[in-house]
Amino acid sequence: MHKLLLLSSLAIVAVAGSPAFAIEGGLPRMNASQLRAERIDVCADRKYQCLQNAVGRLFSQRGQCVIRYDQCVNR
Repeated sequence: MHKLLLLSSLAIVAVAGSPAFAIEGGLPRMNASQLRAERIDVCADRKYQCLQNAVGRLFSQRGQCVIRYDQCVNR
């Protein structure tokens, strides 16, 4: 009896942890605008780090940071 209960519990945990269950189970997911905002935040952090590394360098190198940011945001 205990083995059956344990196996049942493990099966429930395995199903509950799967991505399909998250989609069908109605667990909260981020909508498109939240995903885009998160991506823009990551891209902005990368741009900031790039600009920090490009301080005192040629203008074209700083320009590359902006170009990479635009490419990152528009993926």
